[in-house]
Amino acid sequence: MTSTNTAKPHLVAAVNELGALACAVRPDWTVTEVTGALVDARTVGMTWAQTIVGMARLIVDLQARPGELVPTRTEPPRSARRTAVLESHASELQAARDACAAGTAKLKAAEQVSES
Repeated sequence: MTSTNTAKPHLVAAVNELGALACAVRPDWTVTEVTGALVDARTVGMTWAQTIVGMARLIVDLQARPGELVPTRTEPPRSARRTAVLESHASELQAARDACAAGTAKLKAAEQVSES
């Protein structure tokens, strides 16, 4: 009696092998670039199938770089937004710093008067 395999085929995430293939085919790419792109793909939730297909497309495009595997963000990173907020409130921040400095100066002057 012959046994038939009824298990559905599945993809195995062979990240190291894909990275090695990419670097072998594209010697102008560094291991660091390729590894970073693969980590980014995993971080943003790309499936393994999407990662394989995306990397293959980049490999054959001689103008492409590994960092293009993950689409760029449409909004600035959090640190850039924070900087923009701080810059928009620069005058308020400077006024607060000045008030603190003035208060510190008054306290030091009061301490010197009380010590003498």
